[in-house]
Amino acid sequence: MIVAARPKPAAAATAGLRGVVLDRRTGTPLPGAIVSTAEGRSATTDDRGRFLLTGLGAGSTRLRIEAPGYDLDERSTRLAPGTTEELVGPIREQGSGLVVGADVHLGYSPERIDPGNPTWGITNTPKVVGGIDAASTALAQTAGARKARLGFIYFPHGVVQNNTIFGPEVNGWQPDNDGPDFDLKSSLQPLEAFRDRLTVLSNIDNDPGRSGV
Repeated sequence: MIVAARPKPAAAATAGLRGVVLDRRTGTPLPGAIVSTAEGRSATTDDRGRFLLTGLGAGSTRLRIEAPGYDLDERSTRLAPGTTEELVGPIREQGSGLVVGADVHLGYSPERIDPGNPTWGITNTPKVVGGIDAASTALAQTAGARKARLGFIYFPHGVVQNNTIFGPEVNGWQPDNDGPDFDLKSSLQPLEAFRDRLTVLSNIDNDPGRSGV
């Protein structure tokens, strides 16, 4: 899941959290998710995945996010009441002649590292993002969401193959087997964790290219 959120200005000793709970893979909002804290505050997301928590203590807090059909998500986040709107916004406007919310958008992403957590680190911890208004929040969600990317790994003619005189024991490149049961060789082992996203194509030839230019 991705939680898109922003600090909501409150009293000096308290803070609030407004955000959206999204499906990590599809980016669609999750209605009916329960967002709660160790302080006993909780909120249920609406049909657009939005929630609002108020009366939170400033500083670090623990978020617990539950949604039907999803694993429990539990994270620490830091709430700094008013920082985005009361400190960063005026700095951005000063000397530029631009008005935050009218001429420029202002987003926010708090620190999400949970020190000492062996499971969740910098690469897989859900992002908490948001903005000072609806437009800024929408842009922050877009920037913080996972991007679908397509990559290719090409092995040109000349790479050692199983049918060479060197034998299969030195073939550390090209995958073996067809379909989903392909075998990744030593050079491709770092991709093993992503094999469900890989497609192996073989026996691709370009006869016209053999004649050269």
